[in-house]
Amino acid sequence: MPTLGTPTVDEQVTPSGQSWDTVHTVAATAEGLVVIAHNTSQNNFEGSFITCILDPAGVNQSLTLLKQQKQGKSNVAIFGLDTPAATGSLTVRTATTASQTILDLGIRVYDVDDLDTTTPFGTAVGAGANSSTPSATVGGTPASDSLVLDAVTARLGNSNTQGADQTELYDSKVSTMLTVASTQSGADGAVMTHTLDATYQWAQVAVEMIHLDATPAAAPDAPTTFAAVVGAPGSGEIDCSWDVSASLKTRIYWRVDDTNPWADVQVDENDSTYSIDGLIPGTTYDVRATHFDPTAGVDLRESAATTIIEVTTEGGVSLAIRHATERGLSRGFERGMR
Repeated sequence: MPTLGTPTVDEQVTPSGQSWDTVHTVAATAEGLVVIAHNTSQNNFEGSFITCILDPAGVNQSLTLLKQQKQGKSNVAIFGLDTPAATGSLTVRTATTASQTILDLGIRVYDVDDLDTTTPFGTAVGAGANSSTPSATVGGTPASDSLVLDAVTARLGNSNTQGADQTELYDSKVSTMLTVASTQSGADGAVMTHTLDATYQWAQVAVEMIHLDATPAAAPDAPTTFAAVVGAPGSGEIDCSWDVSASLKTRIYWRVDDTNPWADVQVDENDSTYSIDGLIPGTTYDVRATHFDPTAGVDLRESAATTIIEVTTEGGVSLAIRHATERGLSRGFERGMR
């Protein structure tokens, strides 16, 4: 199931109108990112207070607000970012607004390993009330290898006990705000519960984090009857052909020799020919092909390659002589017709 790395933690009591950056270092193994944000205020706070997330080059990344829940002056939100742009320092930028007198803030940023980046999250849910028993149920039936994540903000709360099958991520107090979060295996169900020490304003969000498929589809077969031959005279191309295989795309590879990297091109389904152009005249190329399933998403599997075919392109001295001969014959014919 997905796992959460060690978080970057930022907790503070903040005056209105202030903004700041929380810098999180992304691990090389991360398939995604989760940001949990809590706040309480002396005024009712509306809207998300995380404004953007920046990659190491300062480029704004698409951070998705999965769910935000507000109950009175208690607020909590979970944000998700699949496929972080790069390892290194990501910056979560936060801002308060002039309408807040004082804001109690808690932010945690987690790497996520083994997350399905095609469908990383299920439908997030929120709940809120004035009581001592926060509870939220994610939609549908979680997959047994998924991880359900929840977070609760309780204004003036002091202590919390999570449900029997839940694992506590943290239980922290920031000024007047109690912040708690937990996880649960999808095999243990969709309900996330907590018990507070007394009745408080609380807000809760929960979401299923979906596991990367552990048994991806098998790789397809390589193209059959693959051929590569010199193209039409004067074209300087190499013509490739193969038998069509329904629903599979083809990738053609070529290189000058085994000391050079392969160049490649992707050919759509139902196409069975391709001409490689822009080649060096009179040069021998290695050519091969593979099949792949374009619907496989992150579980993309490419077939084994066909046997390498060596093809020498038309050109060099022989081509120049032939062209000169053709021009000479053409001119002689034109003079004879006068």
